[in-house]
Amino acid sequence: MFWIGYEIDKFLQDSYFEKISRKFKQSQKIPPPSYVAWDATRRCNLHCIHCWASKERYDDELTANDLKTLIDELWDMKVKNFWATWWEPLLRNDFFEIFDYARQKWLATTLASNWFLIDKSMSKKIKDVWISSVQISIDGDESIHNEIRWNKFSFERMINAFKNLKENEIPLISASTVVSDKNIESLEKIRDILLDIGIKYRKIVIPMPIWRAQDNWVSIKPSQIQKVFKFIFQNKDKIN
Repeated sequence: MFWIGYEIDKFLQDSYFEKISRKFKQSQKIPPPSYVAWDATRRCNLHCIHCWASKERYDDELTANDLKTLIDELWDMKVKNFWATWWEPLLRNDFFEIFDYARQKWLATTLASNWFLIDKSMSKKIKDVWISSVQISIDGDESIHNEIRWNKFSFERMINAFKNLKENEIPLISASTVVSDKNIESLEKIRDILLDIGIKYRKIVIPMPIWRAQDNWVSIKPSQIQKVFKFIFQNKDKIN
């Protein structure tokens, strides 16, 4: 039942490299990536059942100086977008120092967060360093979302974080849903919640059967993949 998730990823990867190959043949130059995603930390304040984290901390996480050097290199390469993701970037004390440096280099920045820490003060900091896009995580209605995230306040904090970010006029707020056997029947409910609070852009992710996700046996069956694709097709005009 697990192969289809890998096949989808392989298809996307092959398509990307085919595109790069065509551009190289045309110009004899390899273009820079359109974006670079930084896995900021293995620390997290939640314990989601679908997560493919294997441990909570690396002893050799990149330092602020390491990241500034990387950002300099990205600038020289003319990379335009820099993302922070995995697991919860806002747990890093130097997060805003790093993203402020990216702002000085005119990189468009994106933050992928579980939103639990985004109160009014944090959302103001996000605005001040010009983060142009923030992605939330939502995996069901209140009861299902909190069960998946192992925290009874997670859904409420997510809704409040969205309001705080809207108040600070963050340009783009999107959502990510990890589809598992826990929420496969809740796709319509999640859609309605997102439309109700004003989110029009959504990413749907199929969990990889590794580490915690494998231990909790949350992967969906190939037959359920068809249901996900059908949902996406039927709702493409409502939510992108």
